[in-house]
Parts: sequence; structure tokens; C-alpha cells
Amino acid sequence: SRLFSQCSGFCLVVCVSVPCFLSVCLVSPDNHVFRGETVTLRCDIQGEGDTGWTNSWYKNNYSIYPYNTYNPYMISSVTQYYSGTYTCSGYRGRDSQSSEISNAVTLTVSGELGL
Repeated sequence: SRLFSQCSGFCLVVCVSVPCFLSVCLVSPDNHVFRGETVTLRCDIQGEGDTGWTNSWYKNNYSIYPYNTYNPYMISSVTQYYSGTYTCSGYRGRDSQSSEISNAVTLTVSGELGL
């Protein structure tokens, strides 16, 4: 039996252009903070139409806040529990667009400020 048949008509190639949205994870005041400080993680979606995004946050590759509007994600009175590697991604529901997962930002929490 034949595995392949010949194309007897014409072939149509369809190219679809899909926009690529990059996510950038930013931390302030710094990647290394002291226990008790406030830390702000921000997920910036880069590309055209950068509004209306819902963010998902990940710590050490586990989802911690899926599909929410925590942007920026603020941690007040941070403890060592929050040390880890954070990433984010975005989803825009009105046109079903998703961003790439962001760069990884490592947050290190140590000691107490002034000790």
C-alpha cells in the first residue's frame, strides 16, 4: 500500500503573524534586602497595546498568584520565606494574548536591617 499520495491540485500555504509580548520582572529596592523591608515586584509587558494585562506570578517555578491584577506585587515586612526566584507572565483576555514568561529575578532576604 502507498503511504503518501501525490498532490493533484494546488497547495496553499498560510502564514499567520502572531505578536510576541515579552515580560520583564523587576524588583525594588534591590535583589538583596533585609527582613522587615518592603519589596516591590513589577511585571512589565512589552509590545504594542500594553494595557489590560492580568499577571501570573511564580516563585521557584511554582504558581503563587495565577491570573490576578497584583502588579506591582508588594510584599511588606518581608521575611526569609520570600527568598527565591520570581518570574511573571501576562494574559490579556479581550484578545486572548499571552506573554512569554519573564526573566528570573532572585530575591534574597537576610537578617534585620541595622543589625
